[in-house]
Amino acid sequence: MGVASMVVVLIITVYVTRSRFIDFDCDETVINTFYSPATNYVALLYERDCGATTPITTILNIQPYTKEINLRKGAEILVVRGRTSVLVKWLDENHVELKYQSDDVFKSEAFYKGIHVQHL
Repeated sequence: MGVASMVVVLIITVYVTRSRFIDFDCDETVINTFYSPATNYVALLYERDCGATTPITTILNIQPYTKEINLRKGAEILVVRGRTSVLVKWLDENHVELKYQSDDVFKSEAFYKGIHVQHL
């Protein structure tokens, strides 16, 4: 393998590694936290802003409750392009209701670890 080929491989490796493991300066702001009735889970509502080239997204993440908020844990249950008001109501430990209005829903999941998510 020539020097030029090795340089190309190195550049591609660095780019792929950086893309997979490093955030590209996105600001994430937690708007509200919603605890399940027995406090085993928490739903985190937050906004992600990655700058001028991408729209702000509103995200709802459900994860097991811990004292430290970590937006990388759990699962993104709802992802909506733009700033969107989301009302979150835990009906019990295994059921949560989400009320929102948007025509630009990127992701909406119905389940997370035995929790049923109802999108209204």
